[in-house]
Amino acid sequence: MRVRIAIALGFILFFVLAGTSVSSALWSTSVSQNATVAVASLNSNCTPATRLQNGSFETPAIPASSYSLLPAAQVPPWSTTDSSIEIWSSGFNGVPSAVGSQFAELNAYINGTLFQNVATTPGQVVRWSLLHRARVGTDVMSVTLGAPSDAGVVQGSYSATTSGWVRHEGIYTVPAGQTTTKFAFSAISTGSGDQSVGNFIDDVSFGSGPCLVASSTVANITTPGGELRVGDTLEATTTIKNTGGSLALTSAISGVVPAGVEFVSGSIVVGGTTISDAAGDDQGEYAPASRTVSGRLGLGSSATAGGSIAPEESLTLRFRAVVQQGTAGASGAYGASAVYTDFLAPQWGQSSTAPAITSTIALGADVTVAALATPTPAAGNATPSAWTFTVTNNGPKPAVGVRTTLTLPASLSVTSVTRTTANAPTTTADCTVATATTRLCDTGAATQLASGESRIITVRGTFPSATPAGPAVVTADVASAVNATVYDHNLANNSATNSATVTAESVAPSSPTNVMTNTSTAAQNTVTWMSSTDNVAVTSYQIFRDGVLAGSTAPETLAYTDTGRTAGVIHVYSVRAGDAAGNFSALSTSSGAMTRLDPAQTYRVVYAATTQCLTAGSTTVDAPLESAGCSTSTLHDWKFIPTDTGYYNVINVENATRGWSLTSDTTLDGTLVIIGSQNALTNDRAEWMVKPEIAADGTPRGTVTFVNRYSGVCLAVPGTANGTQLQQFACNGGASQSFALTKKP
Repeated sequence: MRVRIAIALGFILFFVLAGTSVSSALWSTSVSQNATVAVASLNSNCTPATRLQNGSFETPAIPASSYSLLPAAQVPPWSTTDSSIEIWSSGFNGVPSAVGSQFAELNAYINGTLFQNVATTPGQVVRWSLLHRARVGTDVMSVTLGAPSDAGVVQGSYSATTSGWVRHEGIYTVPAGQTTTKFAFSAISTGSGDQSVGNFIDDVSFGSGPCLVASSTVANITTPGGELRVGDTLEATTTIKNTGGSLALTSAISGVVPAGVEFVSGSIVVGGTTISDAAGDDQGEYAPASRTVSGRLGLGSSATAGGSIAPEESLTLRFRAVVQQGTAGASGAYGASAVYTDFLAPQWGQSSTAPAITSTIALGADVTVAALATPTPAAGNATPSAWTFTVTNNGPKPAVGVRTTLTLPASLSVTSVTRTTANAPTTTADCTVATATTRLCDTGAATQLASGESRIITVRGTFPSATPAGPAVVTADVASAVNATVYDHNLANNSATNSATVTAESVAPSSPTNVMTNTSTAAQNTVTWMSSTDNVAVTSYQIFRDGVLAGSTAPETLAYTDTGRTAGVIHVYSVRAGDAAGNFSALSTSSGAMTRLDPAQTYRVVYAATTQCLTAGSTTVDAPLESAGCSTSTLHDWKFIPTDTGYYNVINVENATRGWSLTSDTTLDGTLVIIGSQNALTNDRAEWMVKPEIAADGTPRGTVTFVNRYSGVCLAVPGTANGTQLQQFACNGGASQSFALTKKP
C-alpha cells in the first residue's frame, strides 16, 4: 500500500527503502481470528480509517504518581458497567504505563466491563489489540465484539502476570448490516481474589489496519530561517504518524546522506532519545560506507527490530548534517520512506514513499586570498621588505564590505600596510591598526568587490638588527561572511600565509681608532677614541682595562673615565664597538695610562737600558740633565708636579725651582735637556707627559717614555757612558727612550 509522505527538508537528501525483512515484536502475542483475510484488504487501511479513540487513556490527565476513580463521562468515549473507571498515572505503586503516561484498571469496584462503540462498515476486516498486565499474581480478562444491542461474540479469554505488559490481539469481520460495533473487554478474575483489584489495560486499538504517514522538516541551525548555505548545519526531523486504526508493527525509517551533505556524528535522536552512531547497540545507527541513517521506532523497538506505533501516535527520527563545499548552486531530489507491517500479514512489508522535492543551495561570492610576492628580509636592513597578497572575488555574486585581517610577526617594525583602491589600482589606501601585530584592510562599506575583481594588499616593514635568523610569517584571512545577504560559499581559500626567512645581521662594526688615555687624578684615568662604523648601527662601546672588561658606553659617548685606580699604577686600555645583533669589532690598538703621580712622592728615574739614574749635574741654572751611576745623592731624586692633564714639571728635590727643560723652543732632534730655572718651568718646554710603554701583546712593559709638551718629542739618552747629557729625539719606542720610575722610601 502506498502512503503519501509530505516532506520539506531544505537540502539534498534522498531517503531509500531500508528493506523488507520483518522481525518479530518483543511483546508476547495471542491472536484471535474469526475470518480469512485477503492481502488485498490491506489497501483500505488509510481511507477511510476506522479506529477506537483514547486507547491509552490519556484523557483526562490526572496528577502524576496518583490514581483517580472517574465517572465514564469524564473518560470519553469509554463506557463501563461499573460505577467508575479507574485511571492510574505511570509509575504509581511502581507500575509503568506501556504507552503514554496513563493506563486503566479494569476492576474498579467489581469485575466490570469497559466498552466503546465504533462506527464500522459491514464486511470490513478490523484489527483489535490491547496490552494487559496483572496487579497481583495472574489476572484474567476477555474480549467481546458485536452489535451494541446484543451480547456480542467472545473473542477469547486472556491472562497476564505482574512480570510485564502482554499484548493480546486479533481480527474481526464486521457482519452484514452492522454499522456500529461494540468493542468490550471484561474482567474474569484477579490474582488477588479481590474483585476491585487487577487487570491493568493500556494501548487499546480497534479498527482498520495501520497507516503510517511521514512528514519531514529541516531547520537551519546556523542561520534559523535563512537560506541554505555552504557550511550551514541542518537538523532533519522526520515525524511518523499512524493515521490508521490499528498497530503499525516493525516500524522503521532510514535515509541516505548524499555527497555534499556530511552527517554530524552523535546527532541521531529516535523518539526523543539520543542514539549512538554504532550499529547493534540501540534503536538507530549511521553506516558510513553506505551513508545511511536508520532508526527503529515505536513501542518495543530494539537494536534489531522496529516496534509498534499505536493509532494516532507520532514518533520522530532526527539527525544533523553539514552542507559541504562545492554544493553552492546545486539542486537535486530528495524524499523519505518508512517501512512497517500489519499483523494480519506480517510477511508483507508495507512502505510509504514521499514524492521527490527539489532544493537548491544558495549561491554567494567566493572571496579568495593568495600570496603574490615574498621578500628576503635581513635583520637590520633599513630598506623595508614587502609581502604582497591578492584578494579576489571569484563570484558569481559581488562581495560588499570584505575585510582582510593580517597577522604580522611580533619582531616586524611595520612601515605600512596598504591596499589598492577600487578605481585606481596605482594608488593605495591605508589599512587600520587593530593591535600591534594585527591590521584590518576593508574594501569599504560604500564599495563592492565585483565578480572577478581583485585588491592587492602590501605589508612593508623592517627587522631590528638583533632579530635572529628564522621564518617571518604574514597571514591574511578574509571574513567567512562577506555581508548579511551574500555569503562566501568556499571557505577553503579564505586564508593564505606568506613566509619569508630573515637573515641575521652578521657584520661587525669597525674597530675604534685613535684610542688615547690621559690622567686627571691619582685615582682615575680617562680613555677617548674615534667612533666606529657599522652596516646598521653601532649600539655600544666596551672598554677593557688590562684585558678585562671595565665598562661600556652608549654609541654617542666616545670617552670613558675609569675610577678607583691607585696613584702611579700603569694600566693598558683598549676599546671595541658592538651592534644590536651582538656583533663586536676587534679590540682597538692598546693605549697605556698611568694614574697621576703623587706630587709628595720622591721618585728616581732609571735609564732602563743601563739602570743608570737620571741626575742633575748641579742645582745651578742650565746645569745638564745627565745619566750617572745611581748613588745616595739627592741630585738623583725627583718629584712630579702636575701642571695639566697628563703633564708634569719634573723638579729636583734639592731645589724646587729647578726642573727638566729644553734649552730652547724647538722640535729638532738632539736638543739638549737642562735643569731649567723657575721661569723655565712655566714654559711648555718644561712640561712632560709620562707615557707608559705597551708590549706587542698589549700588556704594560713597566717602563715609560717622557714626551715634551712643546715639541712632542721624546726624552732620550744618546749614549751609555756616565755623564751623558739627555737630549730630545723623535719618539721611536727604542731603548734609549725607555725609563723606569721607582719610588724612594
